[in-house]
Amino acid sequence: MNPQINVLQVDPGLCHGCQSCIRACLFEAMFFDHENQQVFTCDLCQGDPECVKVCQLPEALVYS
Repeated sequence: MNPQINVLQVDPGLCHGCQSCIRACLFEAMFFDHENQQVFTCDLCQGDPECVKVCQLPEALVYS
């Protein structure tokens, strides 16, 4: 967990690419990089999420 932006981080040194976390994620926020054979997750654009900025419905997405 990155405490500064409160998001889960994948440790590439420990992850072996089994993709179990992708199948288990209820939010579909885990992804697989086929080129690097590594799992990754949304990092909230390093604490400044683009999805919140471009959402056309005011306050439908809120980052706090």
